[in-house]
Amino acid sequence: MIEFFSALVEFRFMQYALLACLLAGTGCGVIGVYVVVKRSSGEGA
Repeated sequence: MIEFFSALVEFRFMQYALLACLLAGTGCGVIGVYVVVKRSSGEGA
């Protein structure tokens, strides 16, 4: 676990990878909730 955090400090691409994972996870979570709510309310096609 310590190696992961030291790699975050040392390598710039690891910081970008972590940022990309956080943004993708947040975006997919929001879109997923929106799709489920829309389908369950009967408004979807």
